Parts: sequence; C-alpha cells; structure tokens
Amino acid sequence: MTLAHKSRVARSFAAASPTYEAAAGFQRLVADRLAEKIAGAALPRRPRILEIGCGTGFLTRSLSDRLPDARWLITDIAPPLVARCRDASTPPPGPAFSVRDAATP
Repeated sequence: MTLAHKSRVARSFAAASPTYEAAAGFQRLVADRLAEKIAGAALPRRPRILEIGCGTGFLTRSLSDRLPDARWLITDIAPPLVARCRDASTPPPGPAFSVRDAATP
C-alpha cells in the first residue's frame, strides 16, 4: 500500500469517526465475541496487549473489562480514532495510545 493510499485511508476513517459507532453494530458484536475468546484463553496474569486498528474502541472497552491487569499499546492509523478510543475507554492505568501504521510498527 502506498503512502498516498494510507493517507486516504486514514483521512476516510478520521472523517467517519464522529458517526462510526452509530453505524457499526456488527463491529461491536464481533469485538465482544473476540474479547470473550481472548479473555478465555490461557494468558499470563498481566498479559501484554497490542491492539492494531483500535477504531473508536469497541474491542478496547470490551477487553479491558475482562482483563483489568493487562498492559496495553492501543493504536490506529487515524489520529481522531485514537483520540475517540482514548476518550471513550477506561482501560487500567498506564495504557499507551499511539497513532501508528500497522505495516510499519
């Protein structure tokens, strides 16, 4: 994916961020089911979680309720989505939120 294409993707998601959650019922369902599976796995007491593409925070919120002792790095390519996720989430103390491109972590 070219830098120009990545920039368009980031801008597109950023532009949709204010209304994303209202239209993302399926994504919320998938995030809840994925969080349930992750939390049910054999994990260390303080797992390290790297979330790539946090969006508005469906998975972040669902998983933080299930894994309160986890250490987090929560990322997205679109700065407004990182901000919305951070503002809407209450992960345990110390999560790191970062604007990052998953292709070049």
